[in-house]
Amino acid sequence: MPVTVYSDPDYAGKSAALEPGRHKLDPALDNTISSIRVPAGWSVTLYDSFGDQSGRG
Repeated sequence: MPVTVYSDPDYAGKSAALEPGRHKLDPALDNTISSIRVPAGWSVTLYDSFGDQSGRG
């Protein structure tokens, strides 16, 4: 079961299912994630502007 991110609260709106690894989100979801479903036993780290060398995280 993948991690799923959603653009709206309560697991609604546009979504993306992410398997383990590093991902660059579809621009439609960039800076819009409002909810995230994480399978039991998993952990997730989210970064703002990942890969743009800004160092924010």
